[in-house]
Amino acid sequence: MTTMKTAAKTALVLGALLAGGAGAAAAQTDAVAGSEPGAATTLIDATQSAAQLARADELMGTGRLAEARAVLASLADAQKFAGLSAAEALLRLAAVQHGEGRSGHAATALDDAAAEAEAHHQPALQARALLDAAATYAGLRQFDKAQSRLHRLAPLAADAGLPAELKAEIEARVKH
Repeated sequence: MTTMKTAAKTALVLGALLAGGAGAAAAQTDAVAGSEPGAATTLIDATQSAAQLARADELMGTGRLAEARAVLASLADAQKFAGLSAAEALLRLAAVQHGEGRSGHAATALDDAAAEAEAHHQPALQARALLDAAATYAGLRQFDKAQSRLHRLAPLAADAGLPAELKAEIEARVKH
């Protein structure tokens, strides 16, 4: 019970920091201290997620990549803990890591994004993550991993919900 309460407290503090800074985190800490073990709490929601994605975009746009990376990594962790898809945050995290010259880390983030998208039934995000992961692994000269990501794309190309331009990109990459 104590471990669950500590994990919930940590997660709520993280969510509060993402949503409103240290003051909100302190309020969440106080609120959790008196809560019942196992009580349902909401860590982060879609609105807060969108706000954090916008914040990260702003940071990226001004060249503050380390700050954007920190926001996106924290957001992805909070979304996963809350049972939300972290695919979009992880895709953007990978873009930041590419911009920082950290291609190996970007490849890992893209693999994580693909897994998140698959788990949350988001085929367009899954396809985008796999396409980008294949290109990243090819750039790292890890051709077996690149080929593996391309192989996983083939079934996604048949998904009726994918945008036509994404399907065309999949077909072009899988043929080569």
